[in-house]
Amino acid sequence: MTEISIIICGQAGQGIQTVGYILAKAVLRSGYYIFAWQDFQSRIRGGESSFRLVISDQPVSSLPEKYDILISMDKSNTPFYAPLVKKSGIIIAENGSGENSVEAHFRKIAEDVGGNKIYANASAVGVVSGILGLDFKKIENVLKEEFSKKSDEVADKNIKVARYSCDETVKNNSKKFPPVKELKNPGRKILTGNESLALWAIAGGCRFMSAYPMTPSTGIITYLSETSHKTGILIEQAEDELAAINMALGASFAGVRSMTATSGGGFCLMVEGLSLAAMTETPVVIVLGQRPGPATGLPTRTEQGELNFALHSAHGEFPRFIFAPSNASDSFKIMIKAFEMSQKYRVPAIVLTDQYLADSYWTVENFNFENIKLNDCFSKPEDVAGEFKTYSITETGISERIKPGESENLVIADSDEHDQYGHITENLTIRKMMVEKRWRKLCLMTDEMNVPVPDGLYASEVVLVSWGSTGGIVSEVAGILSKKGTKTESINYTEIWPLKIPKEFFDKKRKFKIVVIENNFTGQFAGILEKEGVRIDGKINKYNGLPFTAEEITGEVEKTYGKN
Repeated sequence: MTEISIIICGQAGQGIQTVGYILAKAVLRSGYYIFAWQDFQSRIRGGESSFRLVISDQPVSSLPEKYDILISMDKSNTPFYAPLVKKSGIIIAENGSGENSVEAHFRKIAEDVGGNKIYANASAVGVVSGILGLDFKKIENVLKEEFSKKSDEVADKNIKVARYSCDETVKNNSKKFPPVKELKNPGRKILTGNESLALWAIAGGCRFMSAYPMTPSTGIITYLSETSHKTGILIEQAEDELAAINMALGASFAGVRSMTATSGGGFCLMVEGLSLAAMTETPVVIVLGQRPGPATGLPTRTEQGELNFALHSAHGEFPRFIFAPSNASDSFKIMIKAFEMSQKYRVPAIVLTDQYLADSYWTVENFNFENIKLNDCFSKPEDVAGEFKTYSITETGISERIKPGESENLVIADSDEHDQYGHITENLTIRKMMVEKRWRKLCLMTDEMNVPVPDGLYASEVVLVSWGSTGGIVSEVAGILSKKGTKTESINYTEIWPLKIPKEFFDKKRKFKIVVIENNFTGQFAGILEKEGVRIDGKINKYNGLPFTAEEITGEVEKTYGKN
């Protein structure tokens, strides 16, 4: 198995992410899987910033504790990241010295060869490609694609600097890894979590998005805006989050699949609109990109701290869907299901992400949009008999919909309690009927939810439970622990609410221990399971703004449940 881990670090504004992205794309085209996470502080310029890249010939979705290569583009950053490098690793830095260090002159080469220090990141790309023995043609092609958008001259200078740095590294440096040999390339792609969510929203039939930019969800509206000339989706950057959700609801009421995206602070402002969606039974998909709070917190770091907020927010009682994709590929079925379920049941669907999912680069296998089938949840106006009842009382609680303006039928919606036609009412009998009608949807909604239950659950000693973006890491941990002699299974929830729990969890005679792993302080998902009657045997929580690594979870589980 081939696996190489790299940290590219420097100051914000030095093009750290550009170096990482070019390397990731070139390696992917060489037939490898990549996983990359961007770590940066919430400053306009300055502060430690890094791009962490894992290259493997097997699928990968987590970061290691220690890295093989450190590329430091600013001498002030080297001491901060050097402890993360393996003893056998290499430190490539402007101030490199010592047995495992390689002195690199990124700025000098950029100025001497390219005529400007701005090409220092191209020099870093060249050095790494030389260390790894990458086919430089792959690097050249990516540089040309990325920088020809500015001008051919800029692209040529980047290529020139990178080629010089690569050649000099190959010639003068003895500290090299076994060459990254080219493998068969099946045409995989790399996407950030946000790009994936946006792409699958398109596949889910989204035709309108309104949002106010807020980290870490901004990449969704950015991607949809950049591609709107191809997709025809109408994009509106609203003046604030209140306007954003109300615009989405207006478009949805008119018959268009609509969404919005925000973070915790913006979602605070949307909760009145969330209740409006519930009362008017207007479908809407809301992407909630979690980050550490309270208040502004750590806006560029990661956390899973808003599950309870998504579940209990807004005034009044009403059913809702909550989903949480675990990776870019998983976003495909989750976003389509969020749109489908929201449309079918006329309820809000909240999709929880976080900075780890949103800003990471994931390897995605080829996808086929042709097999996607979306359901039309509208009735034909000619099939409506008599005056249209927007909120007709039905056995399932689901009322039929027609698009306003397509017929002579009057389609009425009201934020006050209303009768079946949508007219405001103070009739308390009708009020009771409407509350019960809305909640009758819940049983059917629960039936729609899936939770993957491994075959070896009863035979396991430990079951690791996670949700959302921690799924890939926890799955890896289960494999590590099983190889070490502790039979371990993992269950990752991506379809969270309405909650469906494996019947094995309620077995009082069960022998396996349930350990819930979450990126928050209080163990929010564990608390939900406990409230439903599940005995939780252990919790592993992390809340410093950084994602888990497989090593730290493995160590924590082994302390209590591992084989001596």
